[in-house]
Amino acid sequence: MSHLVSSVLIRSTSGTSEPRYRHASVILRNLAGEPQHINWLRSSADSKNLRDSSCNLFEVPAPYGAGIKNYIAHLRFNVFVFRMLWRIKPQIIYACDLDTYLPSFLYKIFKPVILIYDQFDPLSARVGNSLLCQLLDTFENTCTKKADIRISANSQRIPPSIRESWIEIKNLFPIELRTNKRRDLHNPHQLFYGGILNRDRGLFECLTVIQKKPGWRIDVYGQGPERSELKKASGANIGIHNQLPHTELMQRAQTADLYLAQYDPSSRNNRQTASNKLFEAAQLGVPLLTSKGTYLGDTVQKFNLGWAVTYGDLQEIEGALDEYSSLSKIQRVQLVNNLESFFRDEIKAQNSNILVLENRIINMMKSRAK
Repeated sequence: MSHLVSSVLIRSTSGTSEPRYRHASVILRNLAGEPQHINWLRSSADSKNLRDSSCNLFEVPAPYGAGIKNYIAHLRFNVFVFRMLWRIKPQIIYACDLDTYLPSFLYKIFKPVILIYDQFDPLSARVGNSLLCQLLDTFENTCTKKADIRISANSQRIPPSIRESWIEIKNLFPIELRTNKRRDLHNPHQLFYGGILNRDRGLFECLTVIQKKPGWRIDVYGQGPERSELKKASGANIGIHNQLPHTELMQRAQTADLYLAQYDPSSRNNRQTASNKLFEAAQLGVPLLTSKGTYLGDTVQKFNLGWAVTYGDLQEIEGALDEYSSLSKIQRVQLVNNLESFFRDEIKAQNSNILVLENRIINMMKSRAK
């Protein structure tokens, strides 16, 4: 039956560096053959690995983090998505985030389709006002009721009254490494970061601390609104690098001493973040440096996976680096064991939820085929 079903995966980014996006593509491929892709190339850096026949590309510049300046471009992208859906005529649509769900839902009004909604981040993610957050969450939950399947990276984001109708697929996906390497007792030690370069990720604070610590270096990979400011940081032990494909990023991360995953807890989305960094670090066996007052920080403290510090506290950051430096070999091995044990338990639960998702899609496909 799978060869008779067409599917499309939609994301308002290139998707190439996002494990969650790539895993969604694998699910569709296994169930319904190679999916079509609708992506937004926001910059020239996004164009790598996307020039093939299965990609339908919206090529309008829109720098990440530009906020309101991108609204017109986003509306144009929504029109593009609707036009592409009309051309592709898929039977399964996998919409990543609300911006791609809305044109997909409009298409569903006119054509019968299995509509899957995957909440990578809630619509309220970048909103500070609590009342506006509630309004946006209500709007999102109301809009997406018409989806056939709803998925979230963190079920705690979803109101308890409707939580059972969602499937939780965490940002936990196996990493395929070309080689497995570990470096013991780095000189200097390395703090590693790979991701969006936002002001609320603790990057500037960590750079400030490490500039004064010759026994450490920090390597930052990614793109985002703070890239130009980060590039101004000086120091032989500071490296600000371009975004890399995820597999290559993980190749470099596996040799780090600490994995930076800080989030400013003043933002509700940051407090509830289902960061893939937790599971990447656990799989690689690299302890985390994260923030207190967040879901991520609570998890790190509960399972002893590294250090959680008060966000923005330079003394606590320095204290965590010093504490890591003073660990004995036995203590380092225990930390790695904690990370590996945590990952094993989490992957079991994840595989179970993925099976639920796949079975639900299969049942819907069979029902539509009758």
